[in-house]
Amino acid sequence: MKPVINANFGLYYAGQATSAIANGFVPIVFAFAALEVAPSGGLIPLVLLALWLARILLLPFASTFAEKHNKAAVMVGADVARLGAQLLVAIPFALGDARSGYMVASAAIYGAGTAFFVPSSIALMPKLVPRDELQRANALLGMASNVGLVLGPALGATLVVWGGVALALFFDVATLFVSVATLALLRRRIVDEQHTKEHDDGRIRFRDTLRIIPDIPGVFAVMAVYAGVQLGSAAVAVLGPVVAKEHLGGIEAWSSIVTAMAVAALLGSIVATRVRVRRTVPFTLIAFGVLTPLELASIAVPLDLVPIVVTVLATTFVTEIAGIAFDAYVQAAVPERFLARVGALESGLIGVMNPIGIAIAFPLASAIGIPAVLYGIGVLVAVTAAGAALVMALQTVDVALDAEPAAVDLQG
Repeated sequence: MKPVINANFGLYYAGQATSAIANGFVPIVFAFAALEVAPSGGLIPLVLLALWLARILLLPFASTFAEKHNKAAVMVGADVARLGAQLLVAIPFALGDARSGYMVASAAIYGAGTAFFVPSSIALMPKLVPRDELQRANALLGMASNVGLVLGPALGATLVVWGGVALALFFDVATLFVSVATLALLRRRIVDEQHTKEHDDGRIRFRDTLRIIPDIPGVFAVMAVYAGVQLGSAAVAVLGPVVAKEHLGGIEAWSSIVTAMAVAALLGSIVATRVRVRRTVPFTLIAFGVLTPLELASIAVPLDLVPIVVTVLATTFVTEIAGIAFDAYVQAAVPERFLARVGALESGLIGVMNPIGIAIAFPLASAIGIPAVLYGIGVLVAVTAAGAALVMALQTVDVALDAEPAAVDLQG
């Protein structure tokens, strides 16, 4: 098997793997920071709202901007903005002058930076590695991200104990600086001609994404299913601790479940570097359509802790592989000039499910009970996946990853 680490991808990976270390603990540190500023906890939803609204509202513009400009350059600017956002909180905390306004502004700036970073990073990948190595490259990035999720909380807690919230945030600033430096070097190495040759007329439109997706087999189907999966994940994040407290013995049980998810995701990303998924869309629909409802049901019943942990390990392991394979499929199948927009639509559709799930979980659970909420989302995911699979079967389309990308013409 050919090595995936060429010089350009190696440089990119070094920066992103470094920043992933801090990504695992920043949400936790920000929560503690918000509690220090407002002990009642009322600042936390304001910070989350600012983060998600800025990201979602800017995604359409950010994706079209990325397709008109050098992708690495856009990512440099996005990381500089995110670095500045962290300094906006870290410096006042270090000076003992932390305020809620700083935190809300920081979250909004960070969300805006992420809106520009994500579609550009998706579109950049085919420029870094050959098409048949995209799954392995994405899996390696997934490994770095999952290592951050496993080790990040402990590292964040240690930094806060040693030097307070400011030290933890300055650590994140340092990792973002590494990302900026590597991306700046990468920008000089990669000739990104797409923005100069095809978009000089300025006619690029985000709504054209809705025209291209039906021409790429299975992309919209998986997006629809995965939106439901994210809704379930958000609901579990809110309701899972309640289940653990009432039925499983407390926060220690929930910590075990969350750790199992992170470890399984890490193992899945490791396996995805070696095992190539070829019939990507069917595999992804089955993985999410069957295993996600099973995972939700295990928590809704609830089973005892050990069966839940075993279920979560198995389901997260497989769905992590499916998610990595699907990302590679999109990067290989979508024409380069539309990739940032398709990636932005996927990111936005999935991202918006998180605040929706968080917002509706408790009210629905109060009205119909936690089991009904989790079972209902599980049924929604299963039915959506079954419907998508039926449509795919009727179309009799070969959706192997090594199929030729669809030829799409938006000029007509």
